[in-house]
Amino acid sequence: MSGEHEHHPTPDGGEHVHGAPLLTRRQALQAGAAVALGGTVLARPGAAGAASASPAALAGTDAFVAAMHVHASYSEGPGSWEQQYANAVATGVDVLFQTDHDFRARAINYMGRLSGTFTGTTTGSWAQHAATFSASGPIRVLVEAAGSSPATQSLVMAEKPTAVNAFRTGIDGQTLTHAFGSSRLDAGATYEVVLGLSVHPAQGGRPRGQYSLRYRFQPGVAPRRFTEGGGLVGVVLAAMPANGTTVTLNPQADIAAIWPTMLAIDQCSFLLSFVVTSPRTGVVADVHLQSVTVQRARHDAAGVLAAQRTIQQRYSAAYGIPGMLSEEVSIGPEPPEHFNSFGYTPEFGLKTGVTPSNWKPYYAAYVDRVHAAGGAVSWNHPLGFSMGPLLSQADQTALRRQTYASMLADDLLGADVLEVGYRIRGHMPFEQHLGLWDTLSRRARFVTGNGASDDHSGNAWRSLVNGFLTGIWAASSGGADLATALRGGRAYAFHPGQLPNLRLDTLVDGAVAMGAASMRSVATRTVAISLQNLPAGCTVELLRSPVDFVFSGTDPATTVVRSWSAAAGTSTLSAAVDTSSSCFVRPQVRRNGAIVGTGNPTWLLRSTPPGGIPGPRSA
Repeated sequence: MSGEHEHHPTPDGGEHVHGAPLLTRRQALQAGAAVALGGTVLARPGAAGAASASPAALAGTDAFVAAMHVHASYSEGPGSWEQQYANAVATGVDVLFQTDHDFRARAINYMGRLSGTFTGTTTGSWAQHAATFSASGPIRVLVEAAGSSPATQSLVMAEKPTAVNAFRTGIDGQTLTHAFGSSRLDAGATYEVVLGLSVHPAQGGRPRGQYSLRYRFQPGVAPRRFTEGGGLVGVVLAAMPANGTTVTLNPQADIAAIWPTMLAIDQCSFLLSFVVTSPRTGVVADVHLQSVTVQRARHDAAGVLAAQRTIQQRYSAAYGIPGMLSEEVSIGPEPPEHFNSFGYTPEFGLKTGVTPSNWKPYYAAYVDRVHAAGGAVSWNHPLGFSMGPLLSQADQTALRRQTYASMLADDLLGADVLEVGYRIRGHMPFEQHLGLWDTLSRRARFVTGNGASDDHSGNAWRSLVNGFLTGIWAASSGGADLATALRGGRAYAFHPGQLPNLRLDTLVDGAVAMGAASMRSVATRTVAISLQNLPAGCTVELLRSPVDFVFSGTDPATTVVRSWSAAAGTSTLSAAVDTSSSCFVRPQVRRNGAIVGTGNPTWLLRSTPPGGIPGPRSA
């Protein structure tokens, strides 16, 4: 990404607007950007939450594009924060929220003494081999080659559920202690402890890829460190310890020594293996471990927060975009639900006593604390966290209705934002996520829809199935301004692989901004849709839905009231909408028939809802 955005001055007329460049991020930083929660803050002229006098003026400001749900080294995927920041820049993102799982960051219910499932595998021809694992000890790996070619015996940690739910978290302060039993390692044989790490971009002379450490023990060797595998594999060579001794491995220190340009704490303890190698017949590698224990010295709340802040400050400066501290609040894999906070210092709480049957009061209190600090909260993947395949149409409808009824009964526990930008999530398509949101909006439940990727992989974002981003029309990229805009619905969701750098906004009657609720007793009102960077071949639709304060159904009622085959680039589209009864309107964008972007609703009411209109949405 070039780091440049266009600022389009307001024209006196005409639908297609072209303008001059705005300050680049580099220029903004050189001009003296502020720092909030350790990250740079960008401000853009004219991007405040209040609507401008004409829709073209709204398109003339520049939204902050945010990645609002992203994971890295303190979660269970291979992506590092370094890779995710690089992906953000490459995708045109202005703000990156660091939303690692709080329970994984804290290593809640994680193993201390090694436990779970380990699977034995061999390579080559062997004369003898064995692989046994017991949490109570011993652990054994044995191999002797049959012939002149090497043979290996591995004991590999199972990915699910062992690594995913009991081992993967940030490497900061983490050590592995091995208690050696009676072992035999003949000359030429090796014993290795292999620790998988995270994916990093090519940087500072390092290659892109997933890194790993190999603690390689051999009889009588001098200790040293070096790399293999094109620089992706760090080897820590050491003499085989004597039987009965205890050895503690410190991955963080070894990462710092082997790759000095890498931020050592930005690694996940991704996978653990034990490997013995025999080079030929007659050379035996037989290792017995009485126990292996994992220590995590800095996984209390203060330690995790400090590490996350270090990551944020390092990469915000390196990549020139604000990183924002956040967290995905949960007590484990669903259920219960997962929430993200924005504009609020993460707590990384233990949540002692909170279970899948009593979680709601804790979550509601958490939302209250975020609101008291001026922040906002999202309800994540509301229709489920798994991917495909799609449910049958009947099952999709049933799940959406059930979810709507449950969320409405709990008043969304006070959440401000609903993740809707998913191509497929919970075995449900984008259309059903929009349907759930539209049904809540029909009931005048004011909640902002956003885009999310929930990416853990570190793969290029434009190619992700669920790679949605959120454009936020805020006064600055500071957490408080972003949260205020989110609570007011000043946002839109889009997939950057289909709508690169999209800008989308609406304005009603030249005054009512997208996301607001306006009361007027008039028969029609004019809705203008402002677009920038629209690719060719897109269809823009304006949807309308009745608003029923006492609506007792469970289905949306949105209909397309106007559709345009919009010109590529920048344009402003207008339509008159029937407001003889209360309604909301929402724009959306299709490309090749598929919905790939949506704006937020604007409510055009004729009376005040029973619960009133939230302050940020008053028009």
